[in-house]
Amino acid sequence: MTNSTALLPETRSQEIEQAIASFQRRFTQAHVYLAYHAALPIALTPHLTYCLWANFPMDIAKQDLKVPWIAVADLLLSPLCQEVGHELYEMDADLRNYLLDQMIHHPSFGKKRVEELAHFLLSYVQRELNDSKSSTQTLAQAQRWTALAYVYPEVVAHDLAATLAELTLSEKTEWLRLTSLTEAIATPLRQAHFESLLAYLQGMRELARGNKIQ
Repeated sequence: MTNSTALLPETRSQEIEQAIASFQRRFTQAHVYLAYHAALPIALTPHLTYCLWANFPMDIAKQDLKVPWIAVADLLLSPLCQEVGHELYEMDADLRNYLLDQMIHHPSFGKKRVEELAHFLLSYVQRELNDSKSSTQTLAQAQRWTALAYVYPEVVAHDLAATLAELTLSEKTEWLRLTSLTEAIATPLRQAHFESLLAYLQGMRELARGNKIQ
């Protein structure tokens, strides 16, 4: 698997490493383990983060991670997360990719734990996909695609292609939303060799912004 952090500029990688090191010094290594797990969802709520804490208390060898329950609040209120809505938090995309890469290459977690997280997230958002609020449905669909990208990337590519086929160029807000989402899950899609889809979305984002494609 390609090391996604190698694609980052050196200064950006250093900034992320320093942010994580500062977070660890302020709290504990166990807090960093929670951050690994919280990096897979594209957005976090206190309830989702608490569920991650409760459902993944051990590593893949069944060793207790000893993450204190207060780590949920410590993480969400730390500089690693930004509040983007009422009880809704996000991590920077580069930070998410970095933490997931660290998890994949950690002997206590590996790709197996990432896949376990993805299946958990798919189950978690299932009910919200049918919520009466369109904003809840939209976030749930984004979470679903994010999870699928790590276990069934071909399904995400198919769903995105079908969704894009129904859009007109005048729907600029939706183009920008979808291209932003795709950027957040670009690493697993790129690793699954869907570069052409990513390139197409990159071009459409420029068009939606009113820029000419070179």
